Parts: sequence; C-alpha cells; structure tokens
Amino acid sequence: MYSNFALAVCLAFASVSPNADAFVPSSVGYLQQHGTVVQAPRAFAARRYDASSSSSVVVRMGDGAAVEGASSTLVRKPDSAVELTITAPASATKAAFDKAIAEVSKQISVPGFRKGAKIPPQVIENTMASRGGSKYALREQAIGTLINELIEPCLKDEHNLEPIGQPELVVGAEELAKQFEPGKPIDMAIKCDVFPDVKWEEVEGQEKPYFGLTGKYKRKPFNEARFNKALGDLKDKYATLSDMEEGKSLEMGDACVVNMVGYMAQDDGKTKGEPLPNAASGDNVEIILGDGRYMEGLVEGLIGAQVGDTREIYVSFPEKLRDKTLAGKKAVFDVEVLSASIRTVPEVTDEFAAQVRDGLTAESLTSELRKAIDEEDLKE
Repeated sequence: MYSNFALAVCLAFASVSPNADAFVPSSVGYLQQHGTVVQAPRAFAARRYDASSSSSVVVRMGDGAAVEGASSTLVRKPDSAVELTITAPASATKAAFDKAIAEVSKQISVPGFRKGAKIPPQVIENTMASRGGSKYALREQAIGTLINELIEPCLKDEHNLEPIGQPELVVGAEELAKQFEPGKPIDMAIKCDVFPDVKWEEVEGQEKPYFGLTGKYKRKPFNEARFNKALGDLKDKYATLSDMEEGKSLEMGDACVVNMVGYMAQDDGKTKGEPLPNAASGDNVEIILGDGRYMEGLVEGLIGAQVGDTREIYVSFPEKLRDKTLAGKKAVFDVEVLSASIRTVPEVTDEFAAQVRDGLTAESLTSELRKAIDEEDLKE
C-alpha cells in the first residue's frame, strides 16, 4: 500500500526529469500508482533512531510480482534529515523495465508496429529520442516505479520513520537512468526530512513537561488551481478515442495522426528554408489538440482541418528543447492529416476511480488528491 509520501517521491522524480520534448505530450500524473494517505503522527511523538541502519524487505510490485532481497541503508543527516539508499534487486529492475515497455507500447505510434503491439525496447527508445525526447525515458519510468514500490516498506516499515516534506533524489533522474540496466541491481539514494528525536527537560513534579505548550500557524488558502490541473491531467490520461465522422473538422480536444515534413523558417517566419533534420519530422505522428502540449503553433494550425487535408503550419520550437540547434527557432511544417478521432475525457465517477487503482472511489480519489496537493503546498 502506498502513501502520499510515495506520491511526493514521484513528483520529486518528475521535477528533475529532462524537459518535455516538442512532439510527445507529457504531464505529471499526481495519483497514478499511488495509494492511501499516511496517518498524521501524534503530537510531540518522540522516537530514537540509530545514526545508520540497514534492512532487507520483501514487497510486491503493483502487478503482484514479489520483490525479494530489496535492501536499504539509512544514514542520519544534520537537522533531522536522513539519506535512504535502496538497493533494488535484479528481479525488480527487470520487472519495472518490462512494465515500462508494456505501458509505453500502448501509447506510442511506431511505423511498422500496430499500436499496443510488443515493441523492442531499443526501437521505443530510438523513436522517442528521434522525436526530441530522452533516450533513457523507459529507464526513467522504470526507476520511478521502483522508488514508488520500495520506499514505503523501506522507510516506514523497516526503519520506523515518519517522513515530512518532499524527498529529493540524490542523483538526478536522467543520470540515474544512465546507470540502470534491466536485470541488474541498482542503488537509488533519496534524501528527506523526518520528525526529530525530541528530548524534554525534566521538570520536578510534572510528569509530562510538554503539557500546556501552545502554538499557532497560518495556512495559505488551498491551491484550487493546482488541484484542478492535477485532476485534469489524471482524467486526460484515461481519455478514450472514437472514430470521427467523415467530413467533420478537428476541434480542440480531438486527436489525429499526421505526416509532418519540416523546414527552417527564413527571417519572415513563413518562407521555407533548409529541411529540418529527420528527428524534427515524422510519419504517423499522433497529435492531441490541447494547450501547451507541443511547439507553439502546431495545434492552432490543425484546428478546422479534415482527414486528407495538407496544411502549411508555422511554429516556434520551445526555448528549452533538448536539441539546441532548434531551440527557440521558427519553422514551417507541411502537415498531412491521415486520420482523426474524437477524444472523450472521463468524468470522475466510482468506475473511473477504480481504473486509477482498485478500491478507489470518486470521493476517496479526490480526497487523496486534495491531501497530496495540500502537502505539496506546505513545503513552499
């Protein structure tokens, strides 16, 4: 069973991941793979911990596969901080990598493979890299799964610690992914704060010296905008596609598959110059018509298009694009619409919540998400 702390780990993991690419939509799924909340510790709970300790745990991955031999080492740091190093065994790294392949295969379109087919990992990685993404994306996703599955039993059950605040990866996600090899153990180090070991002065005639203490604090208003964004991202992940009627035009929220041929734009931003490298063009590219998903101008240029149309679309590449030769540049694309679909985003119902995780209801899903957002705001 996972906690909001595991959720915070995933948010921390996402925050150090490389920038989103120009073609593949990305978002942080706040509740994906996360579970029930951690109970708040009792007031002034005091515990004693060794400066360092190690343990071995047996947990089960989200698909039910047992992870035996996972071990962890905990080192106390100044100011009530700890560093937890989790060693994921070979069986766990392989299971997490296989899970990442299966999930990405359902979402990515690769020429020569039908959607949902089993695609070799190297093909997936090369495809994502050719579209401006990270060549280590599968490994980063596998590492995120491992951390999410292992941190709860390692930190709470084995070391008897209550975490507070947001954890931080000692080694960045991209760098850690370079060390990751499916079927081989890997060490993952995480820093976080924990409740301090409180020592009370003895007061003669008073059994509990902390009785009578008072305090006050002021909380800022709940971040409703962040909550709505997180819930929207989660619903968006479970959207379904249906065929669009012949002759209907694309609207915001729809999806399409296109062929794209790109050219650098000349000074006027509209005249075609040199062809773009192959990595910036592509066939059978899946596009979701939504704000902030791709390079500026691409979605806007597809609004109103129909299957069979070819449009000349003027775009601007993001300033933070991985390919620095394209970052911030203007380009012109010839875009041919091959197919179009109506994209339906689900409402938050009990059925939808059960899709996110077995046992969730609409009420518990929104409650957990609100608590997670609230805890995120506490650190700011």
